[in-house]
Parts: sequence; C-alpha cells; structure tokens
Amino acid sequence: MDTDLNSAISAFLSNCEDQQLLQLTRFYMERLVQSVEQGVEGVGFMLTYDHHFNEREYHRVTELAEKGNRADASKLLLDLVMEKGSGARRVMWESFVKLHQHLPKLSRILKEIRERGDGQFAYMDRERDLSEVPAHLKDLNSAISAFLSNCDDHKLFRLTRFYMDRLEFAIEEGVDGVGFMLMGDDHFTGQEYHRVAELAEKGNRADASKLLLDLVMEKGSEARRVMWESFVKLHQHLPKLSRILKEIWERGDGQFAYMDRERGLSEVPAHLKDLNSAISAFLSNCEDHQLFRLSRFYMERLEQAIEEGVEGIGFMLMAEDHFTGPEYHVSVRNIA
Repeated sequence: MDTDLNSAISAFLSNCEDQQLLQLTRFYMERLVQSVEQGVEGVGFMLTYDHHFNEREYHRVTELAEKGNRADASKLLLDLVMEKGSGARRVMWESFVKLHQHLPKLSRILKEIRERGDGQFAYMDRERDLSEVPAHLKDLNSAISAFLSNCDDHKLFRLTRFYMDRLEFAIEEGVDGVGFMLMGDDHFTGQEYHRVAELAEKGNRADASKLLLDLVMEKGSEARRVMWESFVKLHQHLPKLSRILKEIWERGDGQFAYMDRERGLSEVPAHLKDLNSAISAFLSNCEDHQLFRLSRFYMERLEQAIEEGVEGIGFMLMAEDHFTGPEYHVSVRNIA
C-alpha cells in the first residue's frame, strides 16, 4: 500500500473546503466515471454505511454492476453523489483513498493531485481557461487533431524530428504542462517529470525543454503522439508553438512534401538518382547472409565514411525500432 500517497491525499482533502471539493469532483468527473467502474460496489457501500445512500440507491448501483453495466453503475453513483451534496462528496473521496490501490486509473488521478499539491486548483483554473478556446483556434485545433490522427508513427517521428530545434524554443514556457500530460498518460515517470519541472523552476527552461524532447524521443511513438496532442491543448498560450501548428495547418496534405523539399531530399542530381536506383536494386536482391558479408567486407571503410552522417543513420534505425532510445543517444554522444 502506498501509505505516503494515502497520507498526502487525506491531508489534501482535509484542507479542501466544500466548494473546492465540488470543483475537484466536477473537474475529474469524466475520468472518475471510468476510474471507479471496477470498485463501484465498494464506494457505494461506504456511502451507504455513512448514510449518504439509502438501501434502495445502493441496490440500484450494485444491480447495474452485477448485470455487467459497470459504466452505467459508475455514472449513476457519481450522479447520486453530486445530488447528495458536500458530505457525500467528501465520503466518496475518502473512499477513493482506501480503494485506489485496486483501481489503477483512480490511483493515477490521486497521484496527479499529490504531485500538484497546493497548485492543484491553479492547474484546474488554467485547464478551464484552455478549454475556452476562441472560434478561430477551435478550427486550428480540429484541423491539427485530424492531421495527427492521419499520421502513422513513422510520419509523426519525421514531423517531430523536422521541428525539433524550433519545438525546444516553442514549448519552453509550457514545458511543465506538456510534462504533466505525459506523466498523466504514463509515458513519464514521476521522477522524469520532476527532472523536467525542477529545471524549469530553477529558470533553466531551455534545458528543461531539451530534456523533455529527448525523453519523448527515447520513449517512442505513443509518447510522441501524446506530446503533439498536448500541443493542441496548450498552444494558444505559447505563440511560437501556435505558429508551428498554423504552418502545418496551412500546408495540410503537403506538409511532408514540404519537409522533403526543405531537406533537399527531392533535389538529387541526375547521376546520383541513377546510383541510388542501382544500389537500391542491388540491395533488394541481396539475401541476408550476403548483406552480412557485404557489411563485414566494408566495415573499416564504413566506420570512416558515415562519421558525418551517423546521427541521421541512428535516427532512422531508432525510427524503425532497431535502436532503442538509449542506444541512439550512446551513438550520438560518441561522435567526436
């Protein structure tokens, strides 16, 4: 049992006024409905034991759960609690402290609250402000969300790599929020988040931003996707980030062709196109053992030949999941 978490949340709840507890419950309502599905009987029992639910209300909840309608049971429980008032809400949150170790999604919510501590309600205020998006930005948000949903993992990797330098500057003032969202979705550990947040708190926001992006690149495709989704939520308060998203929006389907042109990939001299085609055809006809022999034969010359391009080769190997993030970073750090 995580006694430190239990103690921290119990202390937090005891310091919450009724109005704050109402705000907290409303803020987490949708996630709570999902989080308590598997423990709805236990929460309902505690509310009944403390006389906030009558027997009939408790049985309405448990009957739905027994029939397999746990989502409906959870929603009913929370609706009843909101009707009952502040005493019921307090007992419900106290029951969460007792039950969360068996309910991972609920445990995640409590850990987020502990991590934010005294800043929880300021965070909720910021999130509420972010949800009140002007009409023209809603169009941008919808367009970027659609664009991201159409990106496969490799395209998202390319997009991140292409904008890496600009993103480091663009998210400096919002690095705490991006890190929190990554931790909330289990892509950052608490320790990793605190490494980022501590740098930001000390005024080293450029280093915090670089660390966050390095960690995301190590974590893989899901972390990159969550990061870009967080950009959609946060960009209206980060002008440089908003500018990047607007550029992507304006290019639409032409974004990746633009990236290719920018990198000069489409501007290959004619004689090199012939060479590229010939080597590609040669490699496609090589069996695995032949490719192994080829690599062994040219090993010493290859070590010298790729020195200036080792970072790009490493990135491609990581993008195809042949290198882990740490392996890539070792290869880059050894460039000298």
